[in-house]
Amino acid sequence: MAQMSFRAGQAGQLPDDGDPIVGGLRLPRGYRVGPADGPHVMWVTNRTVYEIQDLWSQLASKFGETGLWPLVLTPLHGQPKRPWDSGEFWPSTVVGLDELDARDLLSELWSRLANGAIELDETEALLGPYGTHYPGLAPATPGPDDLSALGAVAGDRAGRLGLVAATRPADALAVIGWRGSVEHMQDIRHLVGILRSWEDRFGAFLVRLGFDTLSLAVLRPPLARSEAFAITGEHLAVCPDLANGVSPFSSHARDIRDSQEWSFWWD
Repeated sequence: MAQMSFRAGQAGQLPDDGDPIVGGLRLPRGYRVGPADGPHVMWVTNRTVYEIQDLWSQLASKFGETGLWPLVLTPLHGQPKRPWDSGEFWPSTVVGLDELDARDLLSELWSRLANGAIELDETEALLGPYGTHYPGLAPATPGPDDLSALGAVAGDRAGRLGLVAATRPADALAVIGWRGSVEHMQDIRHLVGILRSWEDRFGAFLVRLGFDTLSLAVLRPPLARSEAFAITGEHLAVCPDLANGVSPFSSHARDIRDSQEWSFWWD
């Protein structure tokens, strides 16, 4: 089976406010949102969509045609309007995405993780078998793609539906000016550059997005221990908040073996 590659020849156009038809699908009622002093960057449903899995999957399958990537949006706990209705976005930062190099970005993040591990005297727990030396990009995992991961991560869990005009899923974060990882990465483009690389190497695609959380559907998860270790290094460099509990490197590597979902959060 060929590996899945979600790409659109050009970014689409956000639907008008109301209950539009996108890719031949009638959507629930929704409207466009964006920064308080800027253009619209996303279309969102008025209300929570229950049993969102089928709708999300159909929209994702039509991405190449529509140039609109679907997201399952979750609100900040106790504050349902944040951030989607409150204008808490930065201006879109899509310029220069093609020039970003995931190897360079991860090398810099690994150095920061290593310095923190040394300060905490937890080098082995946080850096696993690699120590302070950057191990390089994890090898791509082999196919075939497990397409069931897409629906599994979208799930039957409720969420609002969002549509973002982009040419590949990872770019949606830059298009909307998402701020969730700002405490660790000031420039959202750096996270996008790494997510693009994960799309290519692991078939990992953005599905769920919250105030400071995101989840990816992983079509080619690591199966071998060595594969999981290599990817864990990248995960902890991108999101040090994953490093909780005893021996976080080893425990995270166990968690992601044959897992269809990778989830991240930044405090």
